[in-house]
Amino acid sequence: MKELLEKWFDALHSGDSMRISSLYADRASFLPTMSGDHKVGVNGAEEYFQGFLRRRPQGRILHLEIPFQSEDAVLHSGLYEFQIIGSHQPVRARFSFFWSKMRDGEWRITHHHSSVSP
Repeated sequence: MKELLEKWFDALHSGDSMRISSLYADRASFLPTMSGDHKVGVNGAEEYFQGFLRRRPQGRILHLEIPFQSEDAVLHSGLYEFQIIGSHQPVRARFSFFWSKMRDGEWRITHHHSSVSP
């Protein structure tokens, strides 16, 4: 199920905040890397990514684990880093994504937590 996370990165690299926010469930819980705010759902993700994408992030996965997987849920956790405008060094962060298969058969992010690595 690594392809779900690859789908998220493809959306991020597209630079389209609506494309990436469409991957989040209506009531998703989102704790983003570059914000102290707790965002909720598609609208919260859209709001966050409108600002974050202005910094033209280019990300890559450094380490990925899939500690849980079932027919209708997947947990990704690990480390990623982003090169962003205004930062000479890449921003390294820990992440967890919990994906759920919705009633319509589409996979959506129901929880995303990301925090800058110490």
